[in-house]
Amino acid sequence: MRRRGLVLPPLTPEVVDDLLAVFPKGAVVGNPVDATAAVGEEQLADCLDRLMRHPGIDAVLVVLVPTAVAAATGDDLVRALTDAPGHRAKPIAVVRLEQDLPVKLLPAADGGTIPSYAEPQAAARALSHAARREAWLARPVETVPDLDGIDAARAQEVVETFLTRHPDGGWLDPRTCADLLACYGISQIPWAWAETEDDAVLAAQRLRGPDGRVVMKAHWPGLVHKSEQRAVHLDLQGDAQVRAAFRDFETRFAGLLTGVVVQPLAPRGTELFAGVVQDEVFGPLVLFGLGGTATEVLGDHAARLAPLTVHDVHALITAPRCAPLLFGAHGSGPADLEGLEQLLLRLSRMAADLPQLAEVDFNPVLATAEGVSVLDARVRLPGRPGLCLSCGWMSYWTACSGRWRRCGRRTTASTHCWTRCSRSVPIWSWRWCCSASWSPPSVWSTRSTARSACWVRKARSSSSSPSASTRRPSRGSVTTRAARASWGC
Repeated sequence: MRRRGLVLPPLTPEVVDDLLAVFPKGAVVGNPVDATAAVGEEQLADCLDRLMRHPGIDAVLVVLVPTAVAAATGDDLVRALTDAPGHRAKPIAVVRLEQDLPVKLLPAADGGTIPSYAEPQAAARALSHAARREAWLARPVETVPDLDGIDAARAQEVVETFLTRHPDGGWLDPRTCADLLACYGISQIPWAWAETEDDAVLAAQRLRGPDGRVVMKAHWPGLVHKSEQRAVHLDLQGDAQVRAAFRDFETRFAGLLTGVVVQPLAPRGTELFAGVVQDEVFGPLVLFGLGGTATEVLGDHAARLAPLTVHDVHALITAPRCAPLLFGAHGSGPADLEGLEQLLLRLSRMAADLPQLAEVDFNPVLATAEGVSVLDARVRLPGRPGLCLSCGWMSYWTACSGRWRRCGRRTTASTHCWTRCSRSVPIWSWRWCCSASWSPPSVWSTRSTARSACWVRKARSSSSSPSASTRRPSRGSVTTRAARASWGC
């Protein structure tokens, strides 16, 4: 129970004496209470009534074990929970170890139900979720804070320009990524782009810090994990080392390299991760946690729905296990928490403004007492949007491996259009607003290209796509099995 965040308060002497007067001899009244196998139906009901009146108790969990005594006397201890009045003034759950299903709902006399679990761990987990939800509902209503220095129109222009040049989408190059981040006031460590050896030397001379050291990172379209590709050179001093690093990249990445990024060597600090991913149901999620090369291995991340409120940002910063590092653990001094809050709020605003964003990855984000800056930023956009044939809004898709993607605009206050893509090749298909029920998957749209098709359920009122042929794919095809799995066929 304690591992789930639930507190077992000690019972007051008055409550202990009150329960001992009810229970049979041999009962142990503490928290938990051991009523023994001799407890009867009326005794258990009386005990629950008294516990419900205790102001220091918020919920009661009853564990019932079948005994020979209850079978001999004919007592049904479950009736003590469901029939007695007043037992539902506070939450109550029951554990029955002989239960065949993990969870059952027991009908109560007042018309409600009492949840019954087969395992105590499941019951404790459910009560913990209920307690957290109650605390969340009790929070005051908050609004998304206003941010200065936001240029959403310019950001949209940057995205549209990139998609015009790259209709299939992809990762933004460093300069385009910097332009997008500048629209939201997200600060990066100073850097320069260089395409030749001489340009790299000039950039290093301009960006060297007090220690005279710089960092060089290779770049080419599609490069995601620089460390795994050994595409980073650290601690470069002097023009000779800069030239050697550039030549090394040219030799190892011949035919791929398009340029390098030169940065000053960052000071010591806490390496963090911040990013955005698109959830197929809830939309953009803002992630935060421990960064660096081991971020995916350790998985110390937390997530909140965008757009973030001030309370969401505070909860996001304190949720990861690495949070004590930000508050001065081990005498390192606290990080710039206000700057970190601003970074997450601006990242959240960018995710809310640009539904085209498929993925944003800031890793690492360096947090020190002096400030917060992004050392490496990556942004991925999906393919060029296509027109939704049902509602007229734009719907986006990517190489989503069969995941759902939401339209960029709402059709009403609470409905969206949804498309399902099994591959990254955008083709004509039927799209339909989800404000009505789904129709059977009776019509399919395909292209002759092998293993590239977009499958969507067809609306009853929608007409055929002008460029789609209507045939049913083979029963054993990969796309058919994926579509069947999503529709529950």
